[in-house]
This record gives sequence, structure tokens and C-alpha cells, in this order.
Amino acid sequence: MSNADDLRRRALEERIRLAQQDIEDLAEQVEDGEIDEAAAAELEARYRTDLEAARTELGDLPKPTP
Repeated sequence: MSNADDLRRRALEERIRLAQQDIEDLAEQVEDGEIDEAAAAELEARYRTDLEAARTELGDLPKPTP
């Protein structure tokens, strides 16, 4: 795996982590009244789309060498 692939892998892993965290945070934001359920549903759909895109791209990268 090239250095560019390694950097891309780390960036995608971070993007996945952040999307997962954003999805988890939405429930708390709704519960705390910071955001309404309709807006949260729209945001969650966007976060899940981004999450799946990042997972797909990550899966398409060459496997790291030990």
C-alpha cells in the first residue's frame, strides 16, 4: 500500500468515526430540545449516506500491509 493510500485510509476512518458520533449525538440533541425530530431525521439520513460512502471507499482501498 502506498503512502497516499495510507493517508486516505486514515482520513476515511476519521470520517467514519465522525459520522458515527454525529448520528449518536442527534438523539441527545433531540432529547435536549436542541433540534426537532424532522431536522434530526434529515441530518441522520445525510450522516448515514456519508458513512456508507466512506465505508465503501475504505473497502475499495488496497489492504494495509503488516
